Amino acid sequence: MKRSDTSQPAGFTKAEAFESSVVEDAHREKVDLRDLVRIGDFLAPETHRQGGADEAASAVREWADDDFEMIAAAEKIARREHQDDSAEILHRARVLAA
Repeated sequence: MKRSDTSQPAGFTKAEAFESSVVEDAHREKVDLRDLVRIGDFLAPETHRQGGADEAASAVREWADDDFEMIAAAEKIARREHQDDSAEILHRARVLAA
């Protein structure tokens, strides 16, 4: 009998699948937050147009599917990194999502 002929116990397979999904979800959330900050940075020049900040905030809110907590976390990152225009857009998006 070869080792490849034996099956793994079901518990180990389930644990491995669960672990990979948890790590994947945590990584995905971190990427989403950074993406949101980047979108705010990309839209930052719009803040200088009349009504541009509100349009940019609406686009961010839509991209985030009205996820208030995710927008708030991205706003916190933008403020910590001194990206004022991006933070302002994210703040407005958070208000719109609420």
